[in-house]
Amino acid sequence: MTLSEVVKQGVLARILNGDFPIGSTLPAAGELAALYACSQTSVQRALGALADEGFITRVRNRGSVVARRPCRRRLCLLASVDQHISGILQAPLTDALSRHGFQVDTIPFGPNPETALAHSRRLRSTGAPIDHLVALGHFWGGMPASEVRKLSAPFRHRVAFDLDPFATVGGHLVTLDHAYAAQEVLDHLVRLGHRRIAVMAGASPEERNFASISFAACARLVEGSEVSVIPHYMSQDWLGGLCRRIRSERITACWALNDRHAQMLIDVLHEDDLEVPRHISVVGRFDTLWSVA
Repeated sequence: MTLSEVVKQGVLARILNGDFPIGSTLPAAGELAALYACSQTSVQRALGALADEGFITRVRNRGSVVARRPCRRRLCLLASVDQHISGILQAPLTDALSRHGFQVDTIPFGPNPETALAHSRRLRSTGAPIDHLVALGHFWGGMPASEVRKLSAPFRHRVAFDLDPFATVGGHLVTLDHAYAAQEVLDHLVRLGHRRIAVMAGASPEERNFASISFAACARLVEGSEVSVIPHYMSQDWLGGLCRRIRSERITACWALNDRHAQMLIDVLHEDDLEVPRHISVVGRFDTLWSVA
């Protein structure tokens, strides 16, 4: 392996581990040369290769900025039978998932479900395992439940913008955010030093939806650790009740699950003389870290 390849693989590994997050600037060429005991020429060759492959972007007066993470997971994107929905969602969704480390393979969907099934089998027979299936829109329209089951069963995580059809066929119910959000949010908050984290877990404990599933995922991730994940429900005097619990239960962070609820909570916290991030960290969507201190 050449020195430039050593530098390239080293930088990719650190991007993948989160040492260089998306949007951050890589160390200067001189620092990387000292880190990998090589010349700045080797570093420049490595950075050129990273730029050519889309992992970094060269920004004037700033340097090399991380643009996306290396692919560490595979995901199948099931195109919608509605071409309008696919046209709107497919490109930005593919881009967003790629930036979060997914290799995205698209399954075309037409009037014959067997076409999608055959394509899915071909994809799963090659390369790394595929855990995630993301469906765009109501692909199941007119599809018998048995066909939905056959298509979705091999995937550990089945993702859709409407959860009801997957809820009828069993298995692990997730949403796009939940597929990789809980671990990233918890990692972020724990790195900030938080050990008591509230999650807005929906209307009530009996509810089964994205919010409750996200809380359950967080609870599983912290089992046996010193970190506590605390559910808060709308039935508990939603935002006002959460502010009181933040004070009385020494909660120092909250995952609001979406940006709208995060901003509403920040506004209420401000009225209650609680500042973000001085007194509490608030996270909205998985890719919107409101507190980065």
